[in-house]
Amino acid sequence: MNNLNFLVDVLKESPVFKTLEKNVKPGRTVCASGLSTINKSNIIYALCRLKGVTAFCLASDEKEAQTLCNDLSCMGLRAYVYPVRDFNFLDFQSRSHEYEHARLKVLLKLLNHECDVAIACVDAAAQLTVPRNVLEQSVIEFEEGRELSLEKATKALTLLGYERFDAVEGSGQFSLRGGILDFFMPDSDYPVRCEFWGDEITDLSYFDIETQRRFKKADKITLSPSTEIVIEDRAALADKIEHKAKLLRSKNSAKAKEKLFSEAELIRSGAMIANADKFINQIYDKPESLFDYLDRNTLVFASEFTAIQERGKSMDFISNETLMQGFEDGTLCRGFDRFALTFNECTEFLQSHGTIVLENFVHGSMPIKLSEIISFSTKQLSAWGGSYKQLKEDVDGLFTPESKGVIFAGTERAAKNLCDTFNADGINAVYSEGADKISKGELLVMQGALSAGFEYPSQKFFAITYSQVSYRPEKSKKKKKKTGKEIYSLSELAPGDYVVHNVHGIGVFGGIRKIDTHGVIKDYIKIDYAKGDVLYVPVTQLDMVAKYIGSKEDSRVKLNRLGSGDWQKAKARVKTSVKDIAKELIELYSQRMKAKGYAFSADNEWQRDFELSFEYDETPDQLRCCEEIKHDMMRSSPMDRLLCGDVGFGKTEVALRAAFKCIADSKQCALLCPTTILAWQHYQTVIKRFEGYPVRVELLSRFRTAKQQKEILQKLKRGEIDMIVGTHRLVQKDVEFRDLGLAIIDEEQRFGVAQKERFKELCKNVDVLTLSATPIPRTLNMAMSGLRDMSVIEEAPTNRQPVQTYVLEHDDAVINEAIRRELRRGGQVFYLHNNVETISSCAAKIQEAVPEAKIAIGHGKMKEGELSEVWRQMLEQEIDVLVCTTIIETGVDLPNANTLIIENADCMGLSQLHQLRGRVGRSSRRAYAYFTFRRNKVLTEIQQKRLAAIREFTEFGSGFRIAMRDLELRGAGNIMGAQQHGHMESVGYDMYLKLLDEAVSEEKGEQNVTKDLDCLIDISVDAHIPESYVESLTLRLDVYRRIADIRSNEDADDVIDELQDRFGKIPNSVLGLIDIALVRNKAYSMGIYEIRQNGTTLMLFVNELKSPQVADLLIALGGKAKLVAGAKPAVPFGAKYRIIDFPLSNCINSGIDTVGVLTQYQPLVLNEYIGNGQPWDLDRIHGGVHVLPPYQTASGADWYSGTANAIYQNIAFVDRYDPEYVVVLSGDHIYKMDYNKMLEYHKAKNADATIAVLDVPKEEASRFGIMITDEDDNIIDFEEKPKNPRSTLASMGIYIFTWKKLKAYLIANENDKEASKDFGKNIIPDMREAGEKLVAYRFDGYWKDVGTIDSLWEANMDLINPNIPIDLYDTSWKIYSRNPVMPPQSIGKNAQVQNSMVTEGCVIDGSVEFSMISDGVTVEEGAEILDSILMPGAVVKKGAKVEYAIVGENTVIGENAQIGARPETIEDKDSWGVAVVGNNLTVSDGSVVAPKAIIYENI
Repeated sequence: MNNLNFLVDVLKESPVFKTLEKNVKPGRTVCASGLSTINKSNIIYALCRLKGVTAFCLASDEKEAQTLCNDLSCMGLRAYVYPVRDFNFLDFQSRSHEYEHARLKVLLKLLNHECDVAIACVDAAAQLTVPRNVLEQSVIEFEEGRELSLEKATKALTLLGYERFDAVEGSGQFSLRGGILDFFMPDSDYPVRCEFWGDEITDLSYFDIETQRRFKKADKITLSPSTEIVIEDRAALADKIEHKAKLLRSKNSAKAKEKLFSEAELIRSGAMIANADKFINQIYDKPESLFDYLDRNTLVFASEFTAIQERGKSMDFISNETLMQGFEDGTLCRGFDRFALTFNECTEFLQSHGTIVLENFVHGSMPIKLSEIISFSTKQLSAWGGSYKQLKEDVDGLFTPESKGVIFAGTERAAKNLCDTFNADGINAVYSEGADKISKGELLVMQGALSAGFEYPSQKFFAITYSQVSYRPEKSKKKKKKTGKEIYSLSELAPGDYVVHNVHGIGVFGGIRKIDTHGVIKDYIKIDYAKGDVLYVPVTQLDMVAKYIGSKEDSRVKLNRLGSGDWQKAKARVKTSVKDIAKELIELYSQRMKAKGYAFSADNEWQRDFELSFEYDETPDQLRCCEEIKHDMMRSSPMDRLLCGDVGFGKTEVALRAAFKCIADSKQCALLCPTTILAWQHYQTVIKRFEGYPVRVELLSRFRTAKQQKEILQKLKRGEIDMIVGTHRLVQKDVEFRDLGLAIIDEEQRFGVAQKERFKELCKNVDVLTLSATPIPRTLNMAMSGLRDMSVIEEAPTNRQPVQTYVLEHDDAVINEAIRRELRRGGQVFYLHNNVETISSCAAKIQEAVPEAKIAIGHGKMKEGELSEVWRQMLEQEIDVLVCTTIIETGVDLPNANTLIIENADCMGLSQLHQLRGRVGRSSRRAYAYFTFRRNKVLTEIQQKRLAAIREFTEFGSGFRIAMRDLELRGAGNIMGAQQHGHMESVGYDMYLKLLDEAVSEEKGEQNVTKDLDCLIDISVDAHIPESYVESLTLRLDVYRRIADIRSNEDADDVIDELQDRFGKIPNSVLGLIDIALVRNKAYSMGIYEIRQNGTTLMLFVNELKSPQVADLLIALGGKAKLVAGAKPAVPFGAKYRIIDFPLSNCINSGIDTVGVLTQYQPLVLNEYIGNGQPWDLDRIHGGVHVLPPYQTASGADWYSGTANAIYQNIAFVDRYDPEYVVVLSGDHIYKMDYNKMLEYHKAKNADATIAVLDVPKEEASRFGIMITDEDDNIIDFEEKPKNPRSTLASMGIYIFTWKKLKAYLIANENDKEASKDFGKNIIPDMREAGEKLVAYRFDGYWKDVGTIDSLWEANMDLINPNIPIDLYDTSWKIYSRNPVMPPQSIGKNAQVQNSMVTEGCVIDGSVEFSMISDGVTVEEGAEILDSILMPGAVVKKGAKVEYAIVGENTVIGENAQIGARPETIEDKDSWGVAVVGNNLTVSDGSVVAPKAIIYENI
């Protein structure tokens, strides 16, 4: 803080000031004249410092109040402006509270002696408010260690007018979660978090609204009210009102009485009423005004008394008008009619207290008795605009060895720079942080800025200031840069909303369900799909679910059916379409990247000078954007940047700095605007801003005649114009630039695609900067998907006041009063009536109601010329009320229009409402926005959300957030043009972006890292968030999403910190969730896509049998975990098959033409391979082959919890075909079998179930489920993997059932909560115990289970063993498969191939023995393949040796590498096994892969 005590010192030397000081006594009123605003500030400052007391100043208007406040703050006093507020006697639906909060802040600071100077206009000071003693008593102290019951604290908050929310986002709100109470007080900079343990406060801290995390301790907090109307005893108040109402006698009283009684009833019921202001005299015995808060020794100043008097009279007049109006329509009545002091009462207070009147020059008569008039002689110096030359001239004229001076240079940086420049010029200047005295011949340069400079000639003192930089006290903490990615937060979800699941498609959100499985509680999200299907998604997989954002709110969204393939098709369609877009985008982008643009040179002296001459203080955001843009301009590839900033946030300044940079390098700059009037306004701004620089600016629009246009075009071509501002006219064919360097597009959302494209053509190698307040979603996406660079200005410049926003039913009385009120203060009104047909009658109606107003009409169907004329009249203030359509959305700046009234606001998009509201509030005057909707209209939920949102976002700077929210509410409409639109609807916005993102990175040639962690974990761990921990559903969803997004230990720590901070001690079940998230990550990185618990063992499902980490894990778990290979049925087998080919071929050969494949291991991989079943002749209209991933129509678990449950979930599927018998097969066995024969046997035996069995060697029997039969092969007992088998008949996992019977057992098993839902463990034993007839069907032939690596390798080797009876080429029983079409295999002249299977498309130049070579494999010369399997596309380079190994698809084995070894070469037989190299890997030259090793990454 600057120490400016030398200002006191300078004044003390002045005899005039001494006289003034002597005359300042309580009860004595004196006048000091000859003072401009800056001198007034100086005198207030000096007297406060000398007398050591606080001061109060009545200012003549808001602008002066703000200027005084800025000056005094800069001088180091704690100064605050006390604003006027609007009393609310009507019951609005809702309104914003900033002004009430600002007033309370000042009152509280006065009470706590934290305010040196309070400044107010007379109407604000005169308004009645909460009495001082009530305010003192209504505060509650919070401090650590203090006893205070939570209940009492929340009661107090409600009483003091705080509203309860899920999470605190603005002042006047509170939230309660468990033992944690958050609240945001009007007089505090940050919200407070208070943690209770029982009834004791254990922690008290401030937290950051953006992150919701604590950041610093708070010692002691005094809870202050959030409203000026604190109703302590509702019943007593209601009684008072009723008592008053009964006394009413006047002629209009019937209406008023009725109103009062209903209001009393509401108050008694505890409802929050919007118009409590009406009862201020009943609530407080004696309401007080700001004057009552001043101490006896407070110095009272009044500035420009005549102006104060005028304002006071107008205040009296307005309050009388309001009362009359209120009496007439029954909103007010006797006894409810005093809301402010009259001006006379104010004057009495000033007279009796004693006032120092500060005047510019003395008027004849003063309505207040003066004891003394003291004249000062001062000179005001014009502020310094930033040009050094001008400043030096001023200083040369003022600074002599006799005089003393100070220069306020704005920022610290500027002050130091200026000091150096002065010294270099031989002027002796000193940089100072502050001084008590200043002596002759001294010139101080300081930071800070006043409203103007001044000179006291008699004291030979002068102060020059850089033009007004509004002084800002302590900077708020810098917001973390938020990227726009996290828009579609799930927290907005309510049951009934549409959601998209990555794998299953679009469904309806049905809330969170707790499901208890085997005593372990887990949370699931319920999603309803078409035809009554239900999916339960474990919350640990919440990142697979996103809110569906489609195109329109009400359009019917087509729900997907589970397992129907629609979703996959829709995704595939969109994939291909986004591929094209991605191609275009990338092409455009790479052209831009490749294109050699112009690299601008670094900032020069002029540029710095130009930037310093900006009259406001830049916000940090503005500076950051400038840096980003300049950095882009200095690169040689052309810039394409989007600059988003709210209406009036200084985008233009940022753009002009870029333009200046371009012009400084002698290149031309073009600024393209959507409308003539906007172009004209920009043109004015540009001329003003470039004043004093040799820059030639021209305007090209309809405001120029044809002749002028022609002339401008010629100059442009010759390069005689540096900067051109224009409308669409700039895009026409005849416009040629000599050397265009930068193109700026303003309000880009208003241009059509064609115009933009034409502009892009023009600017192929030119830097482009696009400005937009609410970026249209498409550009938002492009910026977000990294195709364009985006800079965002989120901070409002200081001294933009929030717009007081009301949401109400349309009420002519309120609206007409609002118009009158604006006219009374000399302002203008926008009245938005969005219907061209009825706009004239609407204007006539207003004219009738407010005859004194000058009214005009503006809409888009008018000719451009007429419209421009209307705008001109508005700018020249010849019109009071403009009745218009949404044409005002686009940025015409009318600082004098400060009331906006919108009819049917519920029918407009959010960003539109926001744009419109940005049209008012562009000056230091308070602005009002009234959003009205038709009387008695029931708003839809969307409309309510919208109006609530716009009220929430009253502060400036919400444009960007609004675009995000709007996308959510309005859907992503016309983003991409029609063709894209359809695609987007079918998958939802989020998925669309995801696919586009993937397509783009694919086009860019980046490795497509799947961003979704798709590892499913289903283990018995308590993993859920108890309601007692996070009550609100929306917050709970948010937390689930945060946990599902955990990707590393740091993330987990961060989430744990945040949860502890926001919700208190973390329960174990939540830590369980976090652990699962971490395990899920780790597992995914190791290639495990599912972990499931089976009794006491863990099953790990892996994509590829590859990872040594998994191998280590298995060893560490010591047999507790099993490895289950990838999407098993789709694993390649026998060089040209996949395992699933065998059961499918058996079915079709046996005459079965309806097959359901039950799978939950990567159903998509399987689906992709099987397709419509055509290779197996299963592409039937009725029947055919169906991949059935888990889904379910009844309640219960969502994933298949066992083979029995899997069939149970598909009863409906089976019933569609109404079969008598069903065959149940296992999908991972290799064999040939005629199921028809087995069915005949089943019928002949009249069995209920027939089970195929295989006679196995005794020593292997304990690996299988064993059937014990009698001599007729009836099954009498069944043992699952017995240690001492009683028989050698092993179940092959092939069953035939009579469907009616099986169905009954499946349903019974499903309803048995204890059952493990397994076929072998439940259904077969249950049927046997119930005495059903079970028979064994002996199979004689080849059968192999390929569930492990070793068995997969053996089964492949069996195919080339002549002694094993499986013939794949038997034409009577063919095995069908889907094979890629490839040329025949080529065997080189030096190649040796023995006892091997070599498929189409292979190129063999080395030696291959006893091996399986799949399609497209290359074996180079000198390479050896022995007893191995090479999957499709593998390459083995020269000299490499592959023995007893499996090499994955598309893997490259480098030269001279050694993979695996023969068993006879290994001494320790236990350490030998088949070596495995995973898919898509590269083994470098000379590497060695040991036997039994599993390689999952490049080596």
